[in-house]
Amino acid sequence: QQEELFHILKYDDIDYDFQINKETVRKTMLSKTNIVALIEGIFTWILTSSLNFLILNFIQSPPYNISEFSTAVFIVIFGLSGGLVGQLVLARLSDKLADKNYLYRLPIIVLSIIVGLITFAIFFYLPFQSLTEEQGQNVLFLLNLPVMWWMGLLYFISRSFFSLYVVNQSPVLQQINLPEAQGTITSWNQFLESFGRGVGPALCGVLLAFTGKNFQLTVMFIIICIL
Repeated sequence: QQEELFHILKYDDIDYDFQINKETVRKTMLSKTNIVALIEGIFTWILTSSLNFLILNFIQSPPYNISEFSTAVFIVIFGLSGGLVGQLVLARLSDKLADKNYLYRLPIIVLSIIVGLITFAIFFYLPFQSLTEEQGQNVLFLLNLPVMWWMGLLYFISRSFFSLYVVNQSPVLQQINLPEAQGTITSWNQFLESFGRGVGPALCGVLLAFTGKNFQLTVMFIIICIL
C-alpha cells in the first residue's frame, strides 16, 4: 500500500527487511512533524470535549432549564445529522482533493478547527430566553423557538466540520510515518486524544468555578488556550 515500496519491490534484487526497534521508535516519536501533530491533537480534542461539556451545562442550568430528554433529542436531530454529513459528504470531498494533492488535507484540518472555534464561541452569545422546567421538557415548544434552530444550526456545522478533522488526521499520520511505525504512532495519538478529552471538561470545570459560572468568559479562555 506504500507507493514508494510498491514500485521498488518489483525488482528481484531488492529486499525490504526493516524492523521497528527502540531506536527507530524513538526517532519516529521525536520527529518534529510527529511532535507537532501529537500536540495539535491534544488541543483539538480539548476543543471538542469542552464544546460538549459546556453546551450541556449551559442549556440545562437555570435560567434555561432545558431537560436531559430535550437535550438528547436536540443532539440526535442536529448532532447526529451533522456527523453523518461530515463523514459521508465532506469526507468524500476531502479524499477527492487529497487524490490531487495529499497536502490538501492540512488546510482542511486547519479549516475544521477554525470553524469549530467560531461556532463554539457564537453558540454562547445567542439570545437565549429564560424557561421554566416545564417548558424545558416540552420538545415541541422548544422547536418553535427560533433560537433553538440557530443553536441547532451551529451545532450541526460544528459536528460536520469537526468530522473533517477526524477523517483527515489519521491519513496524514500514516503518510508521514514508516509502515512499521504506523501502529505505534496511531496508538500514541489515540492516547493523547483521550488525554485531551479528559483535560477539556476538567479545565472547563476549573474555569467555571473561578469565573462564577460565567460561560462566555470560560469559552474565551478555552479558545485562547486552543489557539
